[in-house]
Amino acid sequence: MPPLLVRNTGFYFLAGGINQAITLMLWVVLAWWLPPAEIGVFALAIFVIDLLASVSAMGLEHSIMRFYYDNQKSSLLIQSAFLLLFLCLIVTVSLFVVLQSLILKLLPNAVILSQYTWLFALLITTTTLSNVLVIYYNAAKKPFAYTINILIRTSVFFIAALVLVGSGTSILGVFVASTLAMSSATILFLWKERPFTKPSSLSFGISYRMFLYGFPLMLYGILNFLVTYINRIFLDHNTDLASVGIYNFFLMIAMQANAVWSAFNRSWTPEVFSNLADGKDIESTQTAKMAFLITFLYLFVFTVFVAISELFFLKLVFKPIYFDHRSLLYILLVGPLFTGVYTVVHPHIYFSKQTIKILLVSVIVSILYLFSTFFIVKWWGIEGAATSFTGMLTAFALAYVVGFKATSRIPSRVVAWCFLLVTLMAIAIAILLVTSSTIVFWMVILATTILTYWLGNIDEYRKIVHSAIKEKIRSLQ
Repeated sequence: MPPLLVRNTGFYFLAGGINQAITLMLWVVLAWWLPPAEIGVFALAIFVIDLLASVSAMGLEHSIMRFYYDNQKSSLLIQSAFLLLFLCLIVTVSLFVVLQSLILKLLPNAVILSQYTWLFALLITTTTLSNVLVIYYNAAKKPFAYTINILIRTSVFFIAALVLVGSGTSILGVFVASTLAMSSATILFLWKERPFTKPSSLSFGISYRMFLYGFPLMLYGILNFLVTYINRIFLDHNTDLASVGIYNFFLMIAMQANAVWSAFNRSWTPEVFSNLADGKDIESTQTAKMAFLITFLYLFVFTVFVAISELFFLKLVFKPIYFDHRSLLYILLVGPLFTGVYTVVHPHIYFSKQTIKILLVSVIVSILYLFSTFFIVKWWGIEGAATSFTGMLTAFALAYVVGFKATSRIPSRVVAWCFLLVTLMAIAIAILLVTSSTIVFWMVILATTILTYWLGNIDEYRKIVHSAIKEKIRSLQ
């Protein structure tokens, strides 16, 4: 593994790890303070906010990364992104304000959106800007700047949410805290990058090309968002707000685990992109080894987590109503395993500029998923929602790995490994749902971890790390 990749990955994991730990701590505390129905209201309202933020982004989270390696003039890239963002935000926020009555007809339990319309309009704007602009740091390989930006945003959110909710603002305080956090991150970026924000650097041509590249990926992003969070809406129509709140609480934890791969992706993608842009080849063996390594690391942590949770951990930190539904969390946490495998092959797929094909695969999988999950949630309620979420992450990973195997030179070994993982995880989840035995579930996960260690020759990595540590100790003596 290249030294630069190791260093950058360390920064991104630091930022991601602290961010996820703080977010988890916050929601555990909020779950004790707020009833599940209040968290259900949050789930429905944030669904609308994040969906519109995805529309406003116009695929720029992908375009910035891709076009940075075609034209590395920071001022041109930032200004062109700003132009596109400005136009998209005007349209999106206007639609949000005008279509309030339609939104409330679809989501009657999200009346908070109409009560504080301009607060949520500001939240849409700041969320879009904060999420998109920080991608520039990934493309430019500035992990330290990225880390500082993310940690400031997380700290502001954590402190403001505790203060506001603790003072009696209920769930509204969480939205106000999020607006303050996103605003602070955006202002920090604008201040730090002010030398590159000169209007004279604006390029309509780059903005247009970014739009053409990003538009299909914006549609892809919307579909991806819908399939990830649509279960909140299905639960709201088929159960009650308390069930929506319980599911959303566990989903937020699972999404923090899923976000672990973003830390790796933020260093792995620029590394692969820069090599491919220079005409260098990425060995298939390297991709296969990385797929097995990240699978083993996730399964190892997951195995330890389940063991500790069953012994004492979850009973101490979870409110009884959440502890009684902890099997939902275990099912949801299986999904990020497949996200990890997909993350390894992700840059190969996106560098090929096959955004139309990416969108096509996404549309097919999304339609099948949305159709099936509607009935799964209707028939099996909250357990069906958790199972379908994991099934969604699994289906997308398989579709991309198989669909782009030839054009993106994805190793056959990775494809075969994905199918084996699907089989083993399906057995584990079925056992948990049918028998409610977390012990048998844990044993299947443990056996898969051991199998990964053996098939992926993970012992080779252990020896390399061991030798590096010994060499470091010798150099210090």
